[in-house]
Amino acid sequence: MTPFASDGTRAAADPGSRIAYLDVVKGNNETGAFYWWDGQRLVDQDGSDKNAQGVAYGTDPLLPNEQAIKPFAYFRSEVSRLFRTATNKNDRGGLQFPDWYLFRRGQRFPSTGNMPMVGESQERPAVFSAYGPMREPRPAICARLPDGGEAPGRQVAVFSWSSGGGTGATYSKIVSLEFANGERYRVGGIGGRFTSNRDDDPNWKRSYLRFEDCLLRGGTHGFDPCGNVRTEVFRCIVTGIWNPKAHNQGFGPGHSGTDSQKEYHETSLEDCIFYKNGYKTDPATDPNPRRDIFSRNFYMAANPPLGLVFKNVISADGASGGPQMRFGAKIENSLIIEGYWFSSTGSNGKFAYWLPEQKGSTAIVRNNVQFPYKFPNPNQPSPEGKSSPEAQPGGGYRLGGASYGAIVEGNVISGAMMLNDLGFTEDTRPRFGSALGIEPKVMEVEGKSYTQRDNTVRNNILYRTERGLVLGGDYQKCSDISFENNAVCAEMPIDLSGLQTGDAKSLKVANNRFYFTGQPNAFDINPDSKQTNAVSLEEWEKAGHGVAASGNTVAPAQAAAQKEKWPDPDRTLKRYVKEVLKLELVPDDPMGLKTFMTVATCMRKGGSVQTPRSGQPKPADYEWDNAFTAQAVVNWVREGFGLPPVS
Repeated sequence: MTPFASDGTRAAADPGSRIAYLDVVKGNNETGAFYWWDGQRLVDQDGSDKNAQGVAYGTDPLLPNEQAIKPFAYFRSEVSRLFRTATNKNDRGGLQFPDWYLFRRGQRFPSTGNMPMVGESQERPAVFSAYGPMREPRPAICARLPDGGEAPGRQVAVFSWSSGGGTGATYSKIVSLEFANGERYRVGGIGGRFTSNRDDDPNWKRSYLRFEDCLLRGGTHGFDPCGNVRTEVFRCIVTGIWNPKAHNQGFGPGHSGTDSQKEYHETSLEDCIFYKNGYKTDPATDPNPRRDIFSRNFYMAANPPLGLVFKNVISADGASGGPQMRFGAKIENSLIIEGYWFSSTGSNGKFAYWLPEQKGSTAIVRNNVQFPYKFPNPNQPSPEGKSSPEAQPGGGYRLGGASYGAIVEGNVISGAMMLNDLGFTEDTRPRFGSALGIEPKVMEVEGKSYTQRDNTVRNNILYRTERGLVLGGDYQKCSDISFENNAVCAEMPIDLSGLQTGDAKSLKVANNRFYFTGQPNAFDINPDSKQTNAVSLEEWEKAGHGVAASGNTVAPAQAAAQKEKWPDPDRTLKRYVKEVLKLELVPDDPMGLKTFMTVATCMRKGGSVQTPRSGQPKPADYEWDNAFTAQAVVNWVREGFGLPPVS
């Protein structure tokens, strides 16, 4: 077997997936060697399973005999030729082999230099992962200053690729790595942004990236895969992303499937945790990090419709609101502790290019739990006044744009945290304390108008919010929109104050149970947002406004729990932390979120410490524990409303 061609690159005759081990302590770029896996043993380029001293390399590629192997120290330009297959213009096709690059657990790698992420296919991806005893932490891939120090300033690339139409990242799996202090640099991200193929050429082949058990902590940019790519993210944690100058997101694909950007772009996130991303100052050091209205945990887009999937995801205390699913999404079994979240069919005046097709569904929002969040609040003041009050306004979910075929069902949006933990009262609750909005927008595409149609909102619980169902936008050309079989417990169960046309044609409001916390006259019929004209349910139904209303009932809020058979509807995350996890709250934690995340953001596969069930938790190398995931909290809250668990 000849490992290298005459020009120093790997020979075309070199079969299989090479394994390169990297160890900043024991590694040496002059003597480092590649290994192969034959299904049972590690072997070297000569096919031997032992080194020159007769010591076996081992039988597990992720746990090799470190006394036998010869690791590299790091990726730098002087050794980059060893990792290449060929050279040609823009490096295209230069690395089409599914090699494995394994970093030593427990070490920090301050610079990786030029590490193109290129595999052969989805079935034979390149692998970037960890080796060594599982009891040791993930290896940390760190950005590095040109002088060799690590700091949150201008930093060099962690993973890099060729610009100007190069291959980018293709067919790769990234498993059990930590990315620290990433920052945008030139055309790409550093520490988290992964371009894929040619994002300017929709005919270029599609790519595939999978992230598993990874941690992105700190730095100025989170996940940002862009181009023709399918991205899978499983059990990853993103926290503390911030940037004082530019917009930044915990997860934000760079392109959106708009009219001018028609590339394939599909993303799924499962069992993930996104906490405190999108700030202008560092949330790790600033006790009151500055928020604006432009950055957050999620700023998402996908193509085709429902190409964006959330399942069992936590989005909590981002700088500005929750998931912005601007081009539709499927989101299920997730926990949202944010001041608003929405799905739509456009962004910044641009429409989804698939909008005229009117096929399928643009949104499935099912079995999620949201605790609307308002900042500042009585128990979390902002004395400096440096954050925008609109960043986390205390609102709920909104179905917007020209959404069609949408299903919004089985969700719980509860104001219990706002009232019981954050210090608001029924009188001081923010005006933005709405639970669910249906707000159509007419979108013009090549002279033809599109707006909402065939949307169903059913079997949801909207509990203890200032407003329940909020109708806004333009309903003139809508068709077949229904709000049915929901339980709404609010000061104003229905609010029409945002309607632009004065009525809500083609809207069916049927068989809902409305419970008012204010006056019996709790239904707004005045479309003028500057005034409120509240009437009884009977008067509201008679007023018309184009609404087909039937079978609805109304009762005081005090009767809701008994009538609905809710055994314990006032459950919050704070109660979950104290009653289920049996933990004491850390200081300055009125809603239990800091305590929960002290453990949750430190979890990983193979962690050396069990998660605590007593006392005040501290950061540690915790084993992944499902009790600290969205689904566990969602099911506990659902149980309080007499609902079955989700799976």
